[in-house]
Amino acid sequence: MDAHIRTSNMWTCKINSCPLEDPRTMQEVNKAAAMLDLMMDEIGQKSVVDGAVEAFLGRDPDEALQREVVGTIVRNHLEELGEVFLYVLDAFSTAATEKGDHETAEMMGRIKEAVLQQISARLPIEMQVLNAVLKCASSEQRVRVVRKAADGSVRGVPTCEPHRLQLAVSQLLDDMEEKEAIPDRKLLARLCLVREELQNELMNGAFGQGEGAKAAQDLEENMRLLNQLLPTYVAAFVKELISVGTSERRSSLIRAAFEEDPSLDSRTKVETDPRAWVRPGRFLACVQLTQQELQRRADRSGDAPPAAVMERLEAIRRESLLALQAIAGDQDAGASP
Repeated sequence: MDAHIRTSNMWTCKINSCPLEDPRTMQEVNKAAAMLDLMMDEIGQKSVVDGAVEAFLGRDPDEALQREVVGTIVRNHLEELGEVFLYVLDAFSTAATEKGDHETAEMMGRIKEAVLQQISARLPIEMQVLNAVLKCASSEQRVRVVRKAADGSVRGVPTCEPHRLQLAVSQLLDDMEEKEAIPDRKLLARLCLVREELQNELMNGAFGQGEGAKAAQDLEENMRLLNQLLPTYVAAFVKELISVGTSERRSSLIRAAFEEDPSLDSRTKVETDPRAWVRPGRFLACVQLTQQELQRRADRSGDAPPAAVMERLEAIRRESLLALQAIAGDQDAGASP
């Protein structure tokens, strides 16, 4: 890989709003860059050899041969790719394009395509469906794919029970939000939206009573566990938002919390644990848990839940979804959830 790519301004970018001087993040970025260097070198060497063989046989090397070479090299190193590899690959590709090195950028595009294809082929059924859902840039498109996957009518996407997909989304969200570095906020936001959309579809009986019952049982169990695990900081943030009277101010606070983690120099001793930070998935879960708890208390007492607080919580939920739509780059960003 040309040295000028490495000296591009990508090294001043931030991953997960976390400066690259963070030793752990920088170490992962360096490993990914070294792996990309190695793969590019191996692709170049193998392309020369295979091209010479094709020429000897009187055939012209074509794009299919190039993709085959890339696929072979990616397959050889797939198990070695770290969590930030694709994000580093995207950054290098952007830098190459900005430098006018379109040949390198095109090669990196082929590497990314091969990585995604080979990873997808190894995924469980629900993750293959989720991969297709996450490519959709609007709620309507995502719901359509989920419904078609439920009845097996999506070409190239396996049939998947919606409640299994919901569990996969929840698990992936939990795993992502426990990590200190989230390189792709857009992906995290879209995952949160998918989970909300799935819950709405399942609870509204879109897939039949059987799926709805399974989903309700899974959701109840997940919420029970979340109630034990949610950090007090998230609950405190929800309480703070309830006291904020204007939607504009609440939306600003929510967007900032979803897009930024505590800076390295401002973290308290407790805040060094990412599980204590406000992340969108656990925040929405906390809002939902608060709504459910208020309703349960009202049911036990025979009184109606406090209307003003319930209305404010629902407003916070809607404002959160709007913020996530904007972060995810949805086509319907700004539309009322």
